[in-house]
Amino acid sequence: MRIQASVILLSICLSVASQADSLPENVKSVFNSKYPGLSIDDWSFSDNLYSIDFYKGGTMYTAVFKADGIWIETSEIISDMDLPAPLQDYVKKNYPNGSISYSEKVEGSDKTHFLRVTLFFNESSYIIRSDLDGKNIKVQ
Repeated sequence: MRIQASVILLSICLSVASQADSLPENVKSVFNSKYPGLSIDDWSFSDNLYSIDFYKGGTMYTAVFKADGIWIETSEIISDMDLPAPLQDYVKKNYPNGSISYSEKVEGSDKTHFLRVTLFFNESSYIIRSDLDGKNIKVQ
């Protein structure tokens, strides 16, 4: 049983290592320049974008890069309870009984910082964006 668990663990480690090895060099290089000394935990590719998960100070972040290596944004999942009151009030008022999938604090490549909430309401998905104070709310 112990040998079987070791083999599974080794397979997982090799899978993660091989995935990191197939990440394009230009994306790895920009990631390493932007986040020196931090390691890639996992990554995915979708819609011509690379999403890279990494930990900094015990917190998980996701950095998004274009296929040519240009950084777009970095986000951190936050608790819905950490959303500022104006944003919480907006969601409650406009999406009663809506279900928040996740909330993020985002740093954009244009030096903006904002909050993004993804929620489901009446069988539709919505993305709500606001400034860090929960004001200037926009639905995307």
